[in-house]
Amino acid sequence: MAESNAVAAGVRVEARFAELRRDLAVALFTAAAARSEAALIASDVAWLEAQVRLGRTRVASGTEPAAMVLRMENELDRRRLDWTNAVARRRDAEEAVEIQVSSTGVSSGAAKRGALPSGNWQLATGHSPSWSLPPVADSVPFGPVLVRFAERAEPEVLRREREIGVASAAVQVMRRSQRPDFAVGVQSYHESATGTAAQGMLTVTMSVPWLNRANYRRDLERERARLASAEARVEDARLQVRREVHRLVTQIDAGRREALLMHDVVLPRTRRMQESLEGLWTSGRAELRDLLEVRRQRIEAEMAEVRATTEYWMAVSELLLCCGLEDLETVRELVADGGAVKEGGMKR
Repeated sequence: MAESNAVAAGVRVEARFAELRRDLAVALFTAAAARSEAALIASDVAWLEAQVRLGRTRVASGTEPAAMVLRMENELDRRRLDWTNAVARRRDAEEAVEIQVSSTGVSSGAAKRGALPSGNWQLATGHSPSWSLPPVADSVPFGPVLVRFAERAEPEVLRREREIGVASAAVQVMRRSQRPDFAVGVQSYHESATGTAAQGMLTVTMSVPWLNRANYRRDLERERARLASAEARVEDARLQVRREVHRLVTQIDAGRREALLMHDVVLPRTRRMQESLEGLWTSGRAELRDLLEVRRQRIEAEMAEVRATTEYWMAVSELLLCCGLEDLETVRELVADGGAVKEGGMKR
């Protein structure tokens, strides 16, 4: 029973460590996305400031109505507010990363929270993170090999499998408790003055469990029911893992497709149109409302790419946790080789 509990405790520690790695990766991707969003808004604010200056010059010369410039000025103030909020969200995300690392015992060396200014936070290695959001990688095909690895390595499945060992040991303990228990004891008494032996006693005791057989039988049935419940929970966890792996693979594919669509098709086309309209508006051959509309579509596409890329990597982090693997390359090799993974590729 003690050995089973010790093994279960060790599995819980390892599973919790894997979950902390996943949580840290999610926090890092969230911080990188917040920084990317703030950078995009800052770039848009700079563009609007330049257009407002140009618009005021054209209003003074009588070639542009004042109402359109007023629209740009209001949009500029709103985007400045968006930038202020984005910076606050970025700092909050970076603080969350620092707290996450500090809580796992990998402190950056800061004596207390807030000791390092925002953006200068460092890991124990001494390298300052760039907070850049990586581009999406390859897709992950769903298949029985991936599910089989997830069923063997997912932390919740591992915890529940160890519960079976504990429940089985409890059944064995209860079964053996129905046997007679013998105890032998020796007592001796000595004279307080001389220290010589004065009296000795030998005791033999034995329990008689047969007189309480009904209660022992009920206790044994209770432990057997707990064992059956633990086995059912393991099966349920495996089914949930299969469902979760399928959901994560679907989310990975969806995020990858959207990010690539924005990056390779929508954004280049929209930026070319914006540059063309900007040149035409500068020369007085295009309407400002058309330029602002194309700019709005560009902003939406840029934000959509950031969101899709973040969702992609968060889903990848969840999938790595489920499969007990360390990186996406190992997942691809696993699926390509049909389950033949190098020693050490699986992390429990």
